Amino acid sequence: MDRGADRRKLLEEVYGETGLSYDSAPAQALHEIVKVDLNITGCPIEKEHFLSAIANLLNGDAPVYPEYPVCTECRMLENNCLLIERGELCCGPITAAGCKARCPDLRVPCVGCRGPVGDANSSSLLAMLQEKGLDRERMAARLRTFAPEGVAQ
Repeated sequence: MDRGADRRKLLEEVYGETGLSYDSAPAQALHEIVKVDLNITGCPIEKEHFLSAIANLLNGDAPVYPEYPVCTECRMLENNCLLIERGELCCGPITAAGCKARCPDLRVPCVGCRGPVGDANSSSLLAMLQEKGLDRERMAARLRTFAPEGVAQ
């Protein structure tokens, strides 16, 4: 299917006949348009990570971020596991830490907004979620929100 034709149809549906004259381009990620030298993960980013990144860069050092999953922070807070104990769809086991497990600490399952941790074992998480009776397609869709295609398969 021609994506350009779909876009023209959408513009016409939303804006009427005048929509066809609009110069419109599909949304793109920032890194698809300009070279990105540093990516600070999070949606939104943590203020402390931003300030730390600026301070490190001003000192000529590369910023250092946690290389462990949200589950580690969650356990340090002595939270009960939402995935294992409540069977909820939680992406904490494969999501990069640094948020102080804010969502799971409030009993809200992690959605993976910080992106995948370096050594993410998504196949193990998918197997555990299936064991809990959760739908594989729903799980993969959740993982795709903040992760590259390869992680969510």
